Amino acid sequence: MRLLIPVFIAGLAFGQQSADIKTTGACSPVASGNNNTVRIDCGIGQVQGKKLLDIVNKILAGQATLDDIKNDVQALRSEVAQLPKNGTAIQVGDINVQPGGILSVGQTGGFTGQLIVPKKPARRIPVAMQEQIVSELAAAPGQVSISSFVGDTEAYALAKDLLDVFDRAKWTFTNNKRISSYTISGEPWTGIKAEMYMNGKAGEEAHLEGWRDLGTGVLLGLSTYLKFEFKVEIIASDSDHELTIFVGPQAP
Repeated sequence: MRLLIPVFIAGLAFGQQSADIKTTGACSPVASGNNNTVRIDCGIGQVQGKKLLDIVNKILAGQATLDDIKNDVQALRSEVAQLPKNGTAIQVGDINVQPGGILSVGQTGGFTGQLIVPKKPARRIPVAMQEQIVSELAAAPGQVSISSFVGDTEAYALAKDLLDVFDRAKWTFTNNKRISSYTISGEPWTGIKAEMYMNGKAGEEAHLEGWRDLGTGVLLGLSTYLKFEFKVEIIASDSDHELTIFVGPQAP
């Protein structure tokens, strides 16, 4: 930033003298003669430039004591010391807070802080737990199909873990041992939903036994360990069907 500060020196009886005057350092002006314009090129920010003008104007108006000037200059030097070393002025633009970060529009120089939002760990079945789950599921193998929420890589990875343990426990897959995709219609939900068609009538109390009880029990235990929502939906039907597992999105 370039500041043109008119400095008027009146009432002095000294005549003009010619001298070889030198000065060094940032904001170190040299002034000689009377009624001249002194140019101070500091490369400081706009805010600091305005404060420098205020200090000079107070001096010219006789409104500042020596202690006031000293304190103002020291405060200004502290601010300038925090500016970029190359003297680039900092122009702060509009600050927009967005999910996952901060966007500064129209900023030149300086730094814009980045807001880092910790991400929840992915839901995965630990290797040490897989052997235990396989052993439990192998006690009564049943039929199962597994689907994951479309386009969700985290949900797919958990579905892959489930497919692996059910496969190693010798369960039968009704969808050719693959992970299907599905979308959620209606009210969104998160976690895992187990769906079963069982022989019976609507409104009757359902009792889960054998592989149905075993499969849902394993999912319930995982929901407690991995901290996700788990829901079981039993649909009355003329015949029994497999255990259908829908792996949904992770809760935010």
